[in-house]
Amino acid sequence: MNSLKNDSTDIKIFDDKTISDCNANLPFMETVVFCCLHCVSALLALIGNLLVLASIYCTRQLWTKHSIFISSMAFADFLVGLLVGPLYISIAVLKVWFTQHALFKMENFLWIQTLAATTYSLCAISVDRYFAVKSAIKYHVVVTAQRCIIAVVFIWVNSLILSSLVFFMTTEDQTETLFFLSQVMDQNMGI
Repeated sequence: MNSLKNDSTDIKIFDDKTISDCNANLPFMETVVFCCLHCVSALLALIGNLLVLASIYCTRQLWTKHSIFISSMAFADFLVGLLVGPLYISIAVLKVWFTQHALFKMENFLWIQTLAATTYSLCAISVDRYFAVKSAIKYHVVVTAQRCIIAVVFIWVNSLILSSLVFFMTTEDQTETLFFLSQVMDQNMGI
């Protein structure tokens, strides 16, 4: 693989391929498999996270401060099954990957938003557990239910702001370039 070279408008990925040569749309059989896998994945995400949310809501002993963060993460993952999975399927069937189609824009927005909310919630759970172990005596004074709720609101507002950046990408080239650059950088970093 060559390093990225700027040949006026195209970014070279391989010796003979540029971004404009790549097509993200799948052939028929691959689309069917893709849709079936996403149906199963979305259904499992819905059921599993709904069970987590219902068990926290219905069991009084689970109404703890750290369950606020777990509920936030479960809700974000529930939204993945409810909204992102079906959008992936719609985009694959309609073959509108990397276009200015409203479904693709909405999928990007929701994907980034739920990914950010899940990641931030997981970080909040880690920080909460760290404080619980590191300073068990001060934990109940420092970590209050009100501060946990403020942290969750901060998580969701930040994830919404981050995901709204997708609406400022106005051309197909900007979206494709962002995607392929992230893929090339991930490969170069060994991810």
